Amino acid sequence: MVSVAVRKFEPRNGAKYALLEIIALAVLATGYSLVPDSASLDLTNNVNFYGAGAFLLIMMSGALMGARTLRGVIVTASFWFRISSGVYFGFGNLISFLANDETLVRASAFYDVQPGELLKFNFIVSVSALVVISTMTLLQQVAPTTTQMRSGAKLDTRGIAPVAFCVAAIGFAGNYGLIVPYLLGAYPGLQLPGFVLTIGLLPPIAIFLLTIWALHGKPLLLLLPVGLLLAECFSSLIMATKSPAVMAVLMFGLAILLDRTTVSRAFLIAVLCTVVFGITGPMVDHTRAAMRDKYGSNDTGTVNERIAIIQDYLVAPPTTDLIGVEGALTRLSYANQAGFAIAEFDQGRPGDSYTLWLVSLVPRLLWSDKPITTDVGVEFNKRATGNSTSSSSPGLFAEAYWGFGWWGVCLIMISLGIVLDCLGRYGMWVLTSGHWWFFPIALLSMRVGIRTDGYFTIDVIGPVATIIVLHSIMYFGSFLFPWLRKSPAARRERIDYLE
Repeated sequence: MVSVAVRKFEPRNGAKYALLEIIALAVLATGYSLVPDSASLDLTNNVNFYGAGAFLLIMMSGALMGARTLRGVIVTASFWFRISSGVYFGFGNLISFLANDETLVRASAFYDVQPGELLKFNFIVSVSALVVISTMTLLQQVAPTTTQMRSGAKLDTRGIAPVAFCVAAIGFAGNYGLIVPYLLGAYPGLQLPGFVLTIGLLPPIAIFLLTIWALHGKPLLLLLPVGLLLAECFSSLIMATKSPAVMAVLMFGLAILLDRTTVSRAFLIAVLCTVVFGITGPMVDHTRAAMRDKYGSNDTGTVNERIAIIQDYLVAPPTTDLIGVEGALTRLSYANQAGFAIAEFDQGRPGDSYTLWLVSLVPRLLWSDKPITTDVGVEFNKRATGNSTSSSSPGLFAEAYWGFGWWGVCLIMISLGIVLDCLGRYGMWVLTSGHWWFFPIALLSMRVGIRTDGYFTIDVIGPVATIIVLHSIMYFGSFLFPWLRKSPAARRERIDYLE
């Protein structure tokens, strides 16, 4: 039986790394602001290239320093905010310099972003990240987190098995028995509440918990989460969406990383996620195109039809659907979508993606005619391309500018920083206290940090409302079932902080 080792957390321990991030981001933002509108094309391109590379380095370094200092930070929203921001808006903004001409033509079909527009987007990205991280750092100084899980501490996995199997039973049964058929059109006329659709997020969480359980038991037990991982990847291809497969692989890798955090493990997990993303992306695009050609929509077609499409693809991949690995990497770039959103605001056509934020807080169970908030991505795609059969997003940073300009960037990013800090505290509380029944909720909060490529209403406000509801249910349920609030780590060992 192992115990969780925690230590008193002094604000300066994390703040010194965050301060370096803040200074670096401030210097980067200042550099962007000093480039004149009359700058030459070569200068603009050089600033865009090296600036995006610098942003990637800053965000990844911040995440790495956090992981090396505090082990449990890898399951917090603030950690994944840094990772996703670096990937989507650091590496993603480098793709226009690294991809071949054919790939660039494909990307510019959405919107042909110009070097000056990309420069402004990079400026918005650096300012947004600066505001978010500054907000989180300030909150930690004003109201510091009292305990954190020290690097090298062991997890207390007592009580994790019943949680893991319960989440797996509900998640996989609900997902494959209800959610997947519903999304494939098996229940026409039915509109499931968003609260019910969150069941679809449980399979990756179950894989995470089962992997931790297996790693602290017998290695042979890993066959169970691996088998469920493969099932989730297959389901992802049938659904013609890459997110479930990538999330399942990510959760499996995170469990391994949480068991023992090393650079080599982190690198292998990153490579594995990249490979899965690169393989599933073209297959998903091909399946969607085949469904649209036959039915005019992605959300139709039987399971057998979709399996046949995937089989045909594996036998003879169409060259028109695949542009090598670069075709998959362009899915990490939001420069074209962001460029369109920024241009729309600058031309006097601000976005309206925030208009339904209050609506997203009301459960559909209480409002049967509630507008479908997820349609904002379809409307944005239609606005840019005229195509209403697909969905796209400019990402949280450009969306803030699209809606309200620079004031929106500041106010929305402050709000995001507050949300990420609160969710990070919640995740660390669950992890250090050993309240495994609350851990699926903590992992849902991690997803908020991952979705910097989404919309604020859908991917921040909506999930936060769901997290509050789920935690309230668990909290009040603990009065009926006292064992829910009992922490197996209540008598954990206290280890003094070592400089």
